Amino acid sequence: INAIVEEIVLNNEKNGRPILVGTSNVKLSEMIVLRLKERGVEPQLLNARPESVARENEVISQAGRLGMVTVSTNMAGRGTDIILGGNSSQMAMLNMRARLSDALLPIEEQAKVPPVSEDFYPVDIPDDLEEAIEDAVDAIAECEAGEEINSFLDLEELVATIAGEAPFEDGPSFGALVQLRESFAALKKLFKESLAEDRDAVIKAGGLYVLGTTRHESRRIDNQLRGRAGRQGDPGTSRFFISLEDDVFRVFGGDKISGIMERFRLGDDIPLQSPIVNDTLNRVQQAVEEFFKKTRTTLFEFDKVISKQRELTYGVRGQYVVA
Repeated sequence: INAIVEEIVLNNEKNGRPILVGTSNVKLSEMIVLRLKERGVEPQLLNARPESVARENEVISQAGRLGMVTVSTNMAGRGTDIILGGNSSQMAMLNMRARLSDALLPIEEQAKVPPVSEDFYPVDIPDDLEEAIEDAVDAIAECEAGEEINSFLDLEELVATIAGEAPFEDGPSFGALVQLRESFAALKKLFKESLAEDRDAVIKAGGLYVLGTTRHESRRIDNQLRGRAGRQGDPGTSRFFISLEDDVFRVFGGDKISGIMERFRLGDDIPLQSPIVNDTLNRVQQAVEEFFKKTRTTLFEFDKVISKQRELTYGVRGQYVVA
C-alpha cells in the first residue's frame, strides 16, 4: 500500500495523469483511499457499498479527467470505457436526469436520485441553452411520456432513450421527446468542447494509468484490469504493485517465494523489480490456475454421478405420478 500511495502522489506532482487503482476487495479499496487522503489526495471510491454504487455513473464519467484518482474494486464499473478527459455523454445524461427528476418524479422517488457534486460539470451552461433545456423539460412534463414517469427506474429509462439514437414512435409525445433529445445533444456538445483541452493534456501525459494491487488466481482477471488502459487506440499504462506475502503467492508459492526472499534479503519497504521475480510469480500464478482447473474438473465428475441419480429418481417419480 505504501508503494502505491507514493506512486500516486508522485504522479500527481509530475503531470496529473488520471489513475485507476484496481483492488480485490472493499476493505483494501477503503484502506487505500484513507491513506491517500492522509497525503492530501482526494480520490473517488467505487466499490460494492450502496452509497458508492449509487455514484457509479458520476465516478466513471470523470475517471479519465486530468488529476483524477479512482480507487475501484475489480467488479465495479465493468462494461464502461473510461474516456480520456472525461465522458461528455455521461455528464449530459446526469445533468438531464437531475432536471427531469425535479419535474417528473414524486418527492419520495426524487430522494433515490444520487446527487452530483457542484464542481462535477466542466463548464457553466449559457443562458440560451439553459432556457432551451427548461422548455424541453416543461414540454415533456406536460405530455403523456412525462406522466408515465413514476419511479427512478422509469426516469433512467427515459434518460437512456433521449441519449440514444433510435427513432421515436409517432404519438402525442413525439414532439416533446425530439425537443428533449435536441437539448441533450446540445448539452453533450458543450461539455465535449469544454473537455477537449483536458483530453489533449491527458493524452500528452500518457493516458490512463492503471495500478493493480495484487495478482489474482486467474490471469484473465489481471488482463481485464490491464485492458482498462489503452482502450480504442488511446495511450495508457498498467503496472502491478504486489507483495510476496499476498495469499496467492504465500499459499501456492511455497519454496519458490521463500527462495526469492532469501536471495534478495531486502527490507519490507524496498521494491523488487527483476525478471527473475516476474518469471517466478508468473509460474506460481499458472500453478494456481491449474489447481483450480483440476478442482472444477473433479467437481464436474462427481456432479455427473449425482445428475444421473437425479434423472433416475425423477424418472421413477414421473411414472408414479402418471399412474
